[in-house]
Amino acid sequence: MRKIQYIILSAVFSYLTLAATSCESFFDSEQDCSTKIKFEFRKHRQALQTVNGNPADVFDAAVGSVHLFVYSAENGNLVYEQFSTVENLKTESELNIGTGNNRCYMPVDIAPGKYRIVAWCGLDNNDRNNAFALGEASRAAYNYDECSVKLSAVPYQPVHDEKYDALFHGAVAEATIAADGEVITVQLTKNTNDIAVWVQHVSASFESGDYEVVFADANGYMKFDDNTLTRTDRLEYHAYSSSLLSADTEYNGERMETGALIAHISTARLMEAHKKDARLEVRNKDGVTVFSVPFIQYLLEMQTFTSNGQYYLDCEDTYNCSFYLTGDGDLWMPARIIINNWVKVPDQLGNI
Repeated sequence: MRKIQYIILSAVFSYLTLAATSCESFFDSEQDCSTKIKFEFRKHRQALQTVNGNPADVFDAAVGSVHLFVYSAENGNLVYEQFSTVENLKTESELNIGTGNNRCYMPVDIAPGKYRIVAWCGLDNNDRNNAFALGEASRAAYNYDECSVKLSAVPYQPVHDEKYDALFHGAVAEATIAADGEVITVQLTKNTNDIAVWVQHVSASFESGDYEVVFADANGYMKFDDNTLTRTDRLEYHAYSSSLLSADTEYNGERMETGALIAHISTARLMEAHKKDARLEVRNKDGVTVFSVPFIQYLLEMQTFTSNGQYYLDCEDTYNCSFYLTGDGDLWMPARIIINNWVKVPDQLGNI
C-alpha cells in the first residue's frame, strides 16, 4: 500500500512540475504563452566604443514604430503582418517572463513551423511623409523577396531634399517556432543618416543661392539583408535646410571676413561597397561642381574604432563635416577637412 501511495504522489508531483513550466496548464493566466518577437537595437554610436562587451540595447529610446512581416520558409508567402507603435509593445514584466521594463516585445499568433521574419521600423512614419515605402512590386509585401524599401518621391525624380525620420530594418533568415512561449530576437540596423556640412572658403564670400551642397549616391532601394543594398540610378540628396554665416578666417598670416555655408542633408543607408562612387559636392549657381570628395571613403579612413567598415557606417549615423577650402574659379581645393572631430590636412588628402 505504501508503494502505491508513493507512486501516486510521485505522479502528482511530476504533473505539477510539468504544469508549472508548461503553457498548457492552469498557470496560463499568470504567464503570456504566445510566441513573442523581441526587437533590439545595438548598432549605435556608443557601440563603437564598447570593448569586449555587448553594446547597450536602446530600442525603445530610438525606435518609434514596428511593421512586422512573417513569411513561410517553404514558399516565401506572407502569413502574418502586424504594425505597432513602440508605446503599444509589451515589456517582460507585462508578459510575466522577466523583470525588464523596456517596451520591445510583440506577441504574435503563429502556428508552429519554420518562418522568415522581416521588420521595418519607422517605415510608416516616413511613408506618411512621402519618404520611404515598400518596393513597387507589392505594397503589402506578400512575398519575402519583395519586402524591400525604396525612396518614394516622384517617379524618376533623382533629387531628394527631405528630412527623414529614423528608419531601421531587421531580419531572421530562418526562425523555428516549435513551442508555446517562444521568443525570437530581431536585431535592427539603421537605414538613415544625417550629414551636417560647414563650407568655408579662405577668401570667397557667399551670397544666397551662390552655392549648394549635394550628396550623390546610388542607394535609393534597400533590402532587409544586412549586407545588401540594391544599386539604383544615381540619386542626389540636397539640403533640407541651409543658411549663410559670416566668419573670420586667417590665411597666410592675414585675417579676413568670409562667408560660410551650412547645410543639413538626410540620406538613405551608406554602404562600404559604394565608397568610390558616393560623392559630397559643392556646386555653384550654374550647377558646376567646384569641390567634390569621395565621402564614404573619407568616413572609412577617419574611423578607428573597428576594422569592419560597414559596421562603422551603420553605427555612426550622424556626420559633422567642416570643409575649409582655397582656390579660385571653378576649382576649389581643401586646406583642411574635419569629420566628427577627425582632421585631414592637404598632405593627407591624396587624390580626391
